[in-house]
Amino acid sequence: MRDDITTIGGERVGLDIDGTISAYPEYYSSLSRTVKSNGGRVVVISSRREDSRGVTKAQLDEWSIAYDSLYLFLPYDEVEHLAPAGVTDWYERYLWQKIDYASSENLTSFHDDEPKVISLFQMYRPEIRIIQAGGCGELDEQ
Repeated sequence: MRDDITTIGGERVGLDIDGTISAYPEYYSSLSRTVKSNGGRVVVISSRREDSRGVTKAQLDEWSIAYDSLYLFLPYDEVEHLAPAGVTDWYERYLWQKIDYASSENLTSFHDDEPKVISLFQMYRPEIRIIQAGGCGELDEQ
């Protein structure tokens, strides 16, 4: 895993949970605390549903993740209008919540493991640096 934790000061970092924080909890605990101690902001954005907020917060606490905001997905019918017309796949329209919330938070980077999410960021929000949490214990900057 790359050791780029000390280079992040004043950043606005977004983190996915499942397959990202859950795969590397020690790394993301250290990253989140370093970002916050250097004046940055940490936002957790997950496709978990809002009704899992209590369990999710308990997990983040257990993993010692420091964060400012937690966004959990809303039902599809409440958010399908957020995606641009060019995004026609229903799943990508549902995932658009991550891009929408990351944009509203003015994030400078986002960590995720989902190829469709990464592709959407690269296509529609290239100004947000994407760090892909890989399945082999490594993080790859996209």
